Amino acid sequence: MAIIVLDPGHGGSDSGAVYNNYFEKDFNLAIARETKNYLSANYNAEIHMTLSSDSTVDLAERVNIANNLGADVFVSIHINAGGGTGFESYIYTNVSSGTESFQQAVHKVVAEFYQALGFPDRGTKRANFYVLRNTIMPAVLLENLFIDNQRDLDQLREPGFAGRLGERIGLGIAGAMHLTTSISPSAPEPDPEPKPPLNAWDPQGEIERLRRDGLVANEYSPSDPVTWGQFATVLNRLRDSL
Repeated sequence: MAIIVLDPGHGGSDSGAVYNNYFEKDFNLAIARETKNYLSANYNAEIHMTLSSDSTVDLAERVNIANNLGADVFVSIHINAGGGTGFESYIYTNVSSGTESFQQAVHKVVAEFYQALGFPDRGTKRANFYVLRNTIMPAVLLENLFIDNQRDLDQLREPGFAGRLGERIGLGIAGAMHLTTSISPSAPEPDPEPKPPLNAWDPQGEIERLRRDGLVANEYSPSDPVTWGQFATVLNRLRDSL
């Protein structure tokens, strides 16, 4: 089973970028949780987080968690700062083609999500970030909007946004890793029993219908004779049912 490590950037005593009393670490953790929830609910994969609460975890420990687990991929989730707008992603400066492919696949899905909301795709980039340099598996760092851009911040604060973004990040990861779904397909509805055409001749079936409807009580064959008593009983039962 695939092992995925999600890394919510900063946390605890390290708030990350701050703007108007909003802390990057809070957004990072919320998005990472939603990504984990989506992946866990929909795909056959083992999902881990470098931190699951607002706690201080240094960069070396984050890397060690992923490396010791033998993770297949590492995804670090951040919010940008510096006055820009939009979405960008990073991998280490010198990586394998597998890491490049992983970045491209995840980036495409997330960037399309942001572009539909009117935010620019700032592209795929490379940087000498510690968690990218020291992890031994394909690793990507996602910079989701800018905390110090009011329009970007308003989007980050919108109710339900972390959930929608977490789903898109999860979709990107699942697609890049070709994960299999954990949702069992619904059982097909059984074919309805075909009804005989209206002009079909089925004497025994018609007798059975009379028994099911309570108009006759005994079993009869189509060739059995009918007495006036039986006939009157059927007629009266039919009249009573009306």
